[in-house]
Amino acid sequence: MTHSFSPRLPRPRGIHIALLAALAALAAAGGNAQAASLSIATYNIHHAAGADNVVDLDRIAGVMSGLDAQIIGLQENDMANGRTGFVHQPNELAAMMSARTGSVWQALSAPAINYQGGQYGNAILFDTGALSLQSFQVLGLPDPAGDGARSAGLAVFELAGTRFQFATTHLTHRNQASQTVPGSTVQIDSMNLIDAAIDRTLPAVVNGDFNAGPASASMAHWQSLGWRIDSPTDVPTLEGGTQAIDFNTSLGADAWQVTGNRVVTGGLAAVASDHFPVVTTYNIPAVPEPGTYALMLCGAGVLAAVARRRPGR
Repeated sequence: MTHSFSPRLPRPRGIHIALLAALAALAAAGGNAQAASLSIATYNIHHAAGADNVVDLDRIAGVMSGLDAQIIGLQENDMANGRTGFVHQPNELAAMMSARTGSVWQALSAPAINYQGGQYGNAILFDTGALSLQSFQVLGLPDPAGDGARSAGLAVFELAGTRFQFATTHLTHRNQASQTVPGSTVQIDSMNLIDAAIDRTLPAVVNGDFNAGPASASMAHWQSLGWRIDSPTDVPTLEGGTQAIDFNTSLGADAWQVTGNRVVTGGLAAVASDHFPVVTTYNIPAVPEPGTYALMLCGAGVLAAVARRRPGR
Protein backbone atom coordinates (compact mmCIF):
# COMPACT_ATOMS: atom_id res chain seq x y z
CA MET A 1 0.00 0.00 0.00
CA THR A 2 1.27 3.38 -0.91
CA HIS A 3 0.76 6.23 1.46
CA SER A 4 0.98 9.81 0.35
CA PHE A 5 1.40 12.68 2.69
CA SER A 6 2.29 16.32 2.75
CA PRO A 7 4.86 17.34 5.32
CA ARG A 8 3.65 19.85 7.88
CA LEU A 9 5.46 23.12 7.29
CA PRO A 10 6.76 25.07 10.25
CA ARG A 11 4.92 28.22 11.04
CA PRO A 12 6.80 31.21 9.65
CA ARG A 13 7.48 32.71 13.04
CA GLY A 14 10.94 33.83 11.99
CA ILE A 15 9.52 35.76 9.03
CA HIS A 16 6.95 37.38 11.29
CA ILE A 17 9.62 38.45 13.73
CA ALA A 18 11.87 39.80 10.99
CA LEU A 19 9.08 41.78 9.37
CA LEU A 20 7.89 43.15 12.69
CA ALA A 21 11.45 44.20 13.46
CA ALA A 22 11.69 45.92 10.08
CA LEU A 23 8.39 47.74 10.61
CA ALA A 24 9.52 48.82 14.06
CA ALA A 25 12.74 50.19 12.58
CA LEU A 26 10.80 52.10 9.92
CA ALA A 27 8.44 53.52 12.54
CA ALA A 28 11.45 54.60 14.57
CA ALA A 29 12.94 56.26 11.51
CA GLY A 30 9.72 58.19 11.02
CA GLY A 31 9.68 59.05 14.71
CA ASN A 32 13.23 60.37 14.48
CA ALA A 33 12.05 63.20 12.22
CA GLN A 34 12.60 66.35 14.21
CA ALA A 35 9.73 68.51 15.43
CA ALA A 36 10.08 72.11 14.28
CA SER A 37 9.98 75.27 16.34
CA LEU A 38 8.35 78.30 14.72
CA SER A 39 8.18 81.80 16.20
CA ILE A 40 5.66 84.22 14.70
CA ALA A 41 5.38 87.91 15.56
CA THR A 42 3.01 90.76 14.85
CA TYR A 43 4.23 94.35 14.98
CA ASN A 44 2.47 97.58 14.09
CA ILE A 45 5.46 99.75 13.20
CA HIS A 46 3.54 103.06 12.84
CA HIS A 47 5.57 103.86 9.67
CA ALA A 48 8.67 103.77 11.94
CA ALA A 49 7.56 106.90 13.81
CA GLY A 50 8.41 106.32 17.45
CA ALA A 51 7.00 107.59 20.69
CA ASP A 52 9.41 110.51 20.30
CA ASN A 53 7.93 111.29 16.84
CA VAL A 54 11.25 110.45 15.20
CA VAL A 55 11.03 108.25 12.08
CA ASP A 56 13.82 105.70 12.49
CA LEU A 57 13.60 102.49 10.46
CA ASP A 58 16.87 101.19 11.87
CA ARG A 59 15.32 101.27 15.32
CA ILE A 60 12.43 99.12 14.06
CA ALA A 61 14.92 96.66 12.54
CA GLY A 62 16.71 96.51 15.88
CA VAL A 63 13.50 95.51 17.62
CA MET A 64 12.64 92.94 14.94
CA SER A 65 16.04 91.27 14.96
CA GLY A 66 15.71 90.75 18.71
CA LEU A 67 12.41 88.88 18.40
CA ASP A 68 14.01 85.62 17.16
CA ALA A 69 11.01 85.11 14.88
CA GLN A 70 10.92 83.47 11.47
CA ILE A 71 7.76 85.28 10.32
CA ILE A 72 6.77 88.83 11.23
CA GLY A 73 3.48 90.41 10.24
CA LEU A 74 3.88 94.18 9.95
CA GLN A 75 1.17 96.82 9.94
CA GLU A 76 1.26 100.54 9.02
CA ASN A 77 4.08 100.33 6.50
CA ASP A 78 4.90 103.19 4.14
CA MET A 79 5.67 101.83 0.69
CA ALA A 80 7.65 104.34 -1.34
CA ASN A 81 5.44 107.31 -0.46
CA GLY A 82 6.27 110.93 0.23
CA ARG A 83 5.71 110.89 3.99
CA THR A 84 8.91 108.92 4.66
CA GLY A 85 11.10 109.91 1.73
CA PHE A 86 9.79 107.33 -0.77
CA VAL A 87 11.50 104.49 1.08
CA HIS A 88 9.75 101.14 0.61
CA GLN A 89 9.80 100.24 4.28
CA PRO A 90 9.08 96.46 4.03
CA ASN A 91 11.81 95.97 1.43
CA GLU A 92 14.25 98.07 3.40
CA LEU A 93 13.46 96.18 6.60
CA ALA A 94 14.02 92.86 4.81
CA ALA A 95 17.47 94.07 3.74
CA MET A 96 18.22 95.26 7.28
CA MET A 97 17.11 91.95 8.76
CA SER A 98 19.30 90.06 6.29
CA ALA A 99 22.31 92.13 7.32
CA ARG A 100 21.59 91.78 11.04
CA THR A 101 20.77 88.07 11.16
CA GLY A 102 23.00 86.61 8.45
CA SER A 103 19.99 84.93 6.86
CA VAL A 104 18.14 86.17 3.77
CA TRP A 105 14.79 87.80 4.57
CA GLN A 106 12.06 88.56 2.05
CA ALA A 107 9.19 91.06 2.17
CA LEU A 108 5.69 90.43 0.83
CA SER A 109 3.72 93.66 0.57
CA ALA A 110 -0.04 93.90 1.01
CA PRO A 111 -0.85 97.56 0.32
CA ALA A 112 -4.23 98.82 1.42
CA ILE A 113 -4.35 102.34 -0.05
CA ASN A 114 -2.50 104.68 -2.35
CA TYR A 115 -0.85 107.41 -0.31
CA GLN A 116 1.30 110.45 -1.15
CA GLY A 117 2.62 109.11 -4.42
CA GLY A 118 3.12 105.58 -3.13
CA GLN A 119 1.23 103.07 -1.00
CA TYR A 120 0.54 102.17 2.62
CA GLY A 121 -0.55 98.97 4.32
CA ASN A 122 0.60 95.61 5.66
CA ALA A 123 3.53 93.33 4.94
CA ILE A 124 4.89 89.90 5.77
CA LEU A 125 8.62 89.49 6.41
CA PHE A 126 10.04 85.98 6.60
CA ASP A 127 13.34 84.15 6.89
CA THR A 128 13.92 82.31 3.60
CA GLY A 129 16.49 80.09 5.28
CA ALA A 130 13.76 78.60 7.49
CA LEU A 131 10.66 78.82 5.32
CA SER A 132 9.74 78.04 1.72
CA LEU A 133 7.12 80.32 0.18
CA GLN A 134 4.44 78.44 -1.78
CA SER A 135 1.99 81.24 -2.67
CA PHE A 136 0.92 84.75 -1.75
CA GLN A 137 -2.17 86.90 -2.31
CA VAL A 138 -3.53 90.24 -1.14
CA LEU A 139 -7.09 90.45 0.16
CA GLY A 140 -9.00 93.71 -0.03
CA LEU A 141 -11.12 94.47 3.04
CA PRO A 142 -14.05 96.86 3.54
CA ASP A 143 -13.56 100.61 3.33
CA PRO A 144 -15.33 102.32 6.24
CA ALA A 145 -16.20 105.98 5.79
CA GLY A 146 -13.32 108.23 6.77
CA ASP A 147 -10.77 105.49 7.41
CA GLY A 148 -9.63 104.13 4.05
CA ALA A 149 -9.55 100.59 2.75
CA ARG A 150 -7.83 97.83 4.67
CA SER A 151 -6.00 94.72 3.51
CA ALA A 152 -4.63 91.33 4.51
CA GLY A 153 -1.64 89.51 3.08
CA LEU A 154 -2.15 85.73 2.89
CA ALA A 155 0.76 83.34 2.23
CA VAL A 156 1.28 79.60 2.22
CA PHE A 157 4.62 78.44 3.62
CA GLU A 158 6.35 75.12 4.15
CA LEU A 159 8.49 74.37 7.19
CA ALA A 160 10.15 70.97 7.68
CA GLY A 161 7.54 69.21 5.55
CA THR A 162 4.54 71.02 7.08
CA ARG A 163 2.53 73.34 4.84
CA PHE A 164 0.59 76.08 6.60
CA GLN A 165 -1.07 79.42 5.90
CA PHE A 166 -0.14 82.74 7.41
CA ALA A 167 -1.95 86.06 7.11
CA THR A 168 -1.46 89.46 8.65
CA THR A 169 -3.97 92.30 8.77
CA HIS A 170 -4.91 95.61 10.36
CA LEU A 171 -8.61 96.03 11.04
CA THR A 172 -10.28 99.42 11.17
CA HIS A 173 -10.61 101.33 14.42
CA ARG A 174 -13.83 102.86 13.07
CA ASN A 175 -15.95 99.78 13.72
CA GLN A 176 -19.08 101.10 12.11
CA ALA A 177 -22.21 99.17 11.21
CA SER A 178 -21.78 97.00 8.14
CA GLN A 179 -22.90 98.53 4.86
CA THR A 180 -23.74 95.10 3.42
CA VAL A 181 -24.75 92.72 6.24
CA PRO A 182 -27.54 93.77 8.64
CA GLY A 183 -26.51 93.47 12.27
CA SER A 184 -22.82 93.10 11.43
CA THR A 185 -19.90 95.53 11.69
CA VAL A 186 -17.00 96.45 9.42
CA GLN A 187 -14.57 94.50 11.62
CA ILE A 188 -16.73 91.38 11.52
CA ASP A 189 -17.21 91.71 7.76
CA SER A 190 -13.42 91.88 7.40
CA MET A 191 -12.96 88.84 9.61
CA ASN A 192 -15.46 86.88 7.54
CA LEU A 193 -13.59 87.72 4.33
CA ILE A 194 -10.27 86.58 5.80
CA ASP A 195 -11.81 83.40 7.18
CA ALA A 196 -13.43 82.61 3.82
CA ALA A 197 -10.03 82.81 2.10
CA ILE A 198 -8.49 80.21 4.42
CA ASP A 199 -8.01 76.66 3.19
CA ARG A 200 -9.26 74.65 6.16
CA THR A 201 -7.31 71.59 5.10
CA LEU A 202 -4.14 73.35 6.26
CA PRO A 203 -3.19 74.84 9.65
CA ALA A 204 -3.38 78.63 9.64
CA VAL A 205 -2.12 81.56 11.68
CA VAL A 206 -3.61 85.03 11.31
CA ASN A 207 -2.10 87.90 13.23
CA GLY A 208 -2.15 91.65 13.30
CA ASP A 209 -3.64 94.74 14.84
CA PHE A 210 -7.28 93.76 15.32
CA ASN A 211 -8.19 97.11 16.93
CA ALA A 212 -10.40 95.11 19.29
CA GLY A 213 -9.86 93.88 22.82
CA PRO A 214 -9.99 90.20 23.82
CA ALA A 215 -13.48 90.55 25.32
CA SER A 216 -14.92 92.52 22.36
CA ALA A 217 -17.76 91.33 20.16
CA SER A 218 -15.36 91.23 17.23
CA MET A 219 -12.90 88.84 18.93
CA ALA A 220 -15.79 86.74 20.21
CA HIS A 221 -16.97 86.42 16.61
CA TRP A 222 -13.47 85.48 15.45
CA GLN A 223 -13.35 82.72 18.04
CA SER A 224 -16.82 81.53 17.06
CA LEU A 225 -15.39 80.85 13.59
CA GLY A 226 -12.94 78.43 15.20
CA TRP A 227 -9.93 80.70 15.70
CA ARG A 228 -7.86 80.34 18.86
CA ILE A 229 -6.12 83.33 20.47
CA ASP A 230 -2.58 82.11 21.15
CA SER A 231 -0.90 85.33 22.34
CA PRO A 232 -1.29 87.10 25.69
CA THR A 233 -4.66 88.74 26.32
CA ASP A 234 -3.75 90.41 29.60
CA VAL A 235 -0.90 92.71 28.51
CA PRO A 236 -1.61 96.01 26.69
CA THR A 237 0.00 96.07 23.24
CA LEU A 238 -0.47 99.80 22.54
CA GLU A 239 1.55 102.49 24.28
CA GLY A 240 -0.71 104.00 26.93
CA GLY A 241 -3.38 101.40 26.19
CA THR A 242 -5.35 99.37 28.69
CA GLN A 243 -5.80 96.11 26.78
CA ALA A 244 -4.30 93.86 24.14
CA ILE A 245 -5.41 94.60 20.58
CA ASP A 246 -2.57 92.87 18.67
CA PHE A 247 -2.83 89.08 18.53
CA ASN A 248 -1.47 85.87 17.07
CA THR A 249 -4.38 83.49 16.37
CA SER A 250 -4.58 80.01 14.86
CA LEU A 251 -7.04 77.65 13.20
CA GLY A 252 -6.68 73.91 12.62
CA ALA A 253 -3.42 73.93 14.52
CA ASP A 254 -4.48 71.97 17.60
CA ALA A 255 -1.37 69.81 17.29
CA TRP A 256 0.81 72.93 17.41
CA GLN A 257 1.84 73.40 21.02
CA VAL A 258 2.36 76.98 22.18
CA THR A 259 5.70 76.93 23.96
CA GLY A 260 6.35 80.66 24.35
CA ASN A 261 4.51 83.96 24.44
CA ARG A 262 5.61 87.50 25.05
CA VAL A 263 4.73 91.12 24.52
CA VAL A 264 8.01 93.00 24.13
CA THR A 265 7.74 96.31 25.96
CA GLY A 266 11.30 97.11 27.00
CA GLY A 267 14.44 98.36 25.32
CA LEU A 268 14.03 99.78 21.81
CA ALA A 269 10.47 98.46 21.69
CA ALA A 270 9.49 101.03 24.31
CA VAL A 271 10.16 103.91 21.91
CA ALA A 272 10.41 102.59 18.34
CA SER A 273 6.63 102.55 17.64
CA ASP A 274 3.36 103.23 19.40
CA HIS A 275 2.65 99.47 19.47
CA PHE A 276 4.62 96.65 21.04
CA PRO A 277 5.56 93.48 19.15
CA VAL A 278 3.85 90.24 20.16
CA VAL A 279 5.67 86.90 19.69
CA THR A 280 4.26 83.38 19.91
CA THR A 281 6.39 80.25 19.55
CA TYR A 282 4.90 76.97 18.36
CA ASN A 283 6.24 73.42 18.50
CA ILE A 284 5.15 71.75 15.27
CA PRO A 285 5.03 67.92 15.22
CA ALA A 286 7.42 66.14 12.88
CA VAL A 287 6.13 64.92 9.53
CA PRO A 288 7.72 61.57 8.46
CA GLU A 289 9.18 61.44 4.96
CA PRO A 290 6.78 60.06 2.29
CA GLY A 291 9.21 57.20 1.67
CA THR A 292 8.89 56.13 5.30
CA TYR A 293 5.12 55.87 4.93
CA ALA A 294 5.49 53.87 1.70
CA LEU A 295 7.93 51.39 3.23
CA MET A 296 5.77 50.91 6.30
CA LEU A 297 2.69 50.24 4.17
CA CYS A 298 4.62 47.80 1.97
CA GLY A 299 5.96 45.96 5.00
CA ALA A 300 2.51 45.80 6.56
CA GLY A 301 1.15 44.32 3.33
CA VAL A 302 3.81 41.61 3.22
CA LEU A 303 3.22 40.80 6.88
CA ALA A 304 -0.51 40.48 6.27
CA ALA A 305 0.11 38.14 3.31
CA VAL A 306 2.39 35.92 5.37
CA ALA A 307 -0.13 35.84 8.20
CA ARG A 308 -2.78 34.49 5.80
CA ARG A 309 -0.67 31.49 4.81
CA ARG A 310 -2.00 28.13 6.00
CA PRO A 311 0.35 25.20 6.44
CA GLY A 312 -0.37 22.19 4.23
CA ARG A 313 -1.41 18.91 5.81
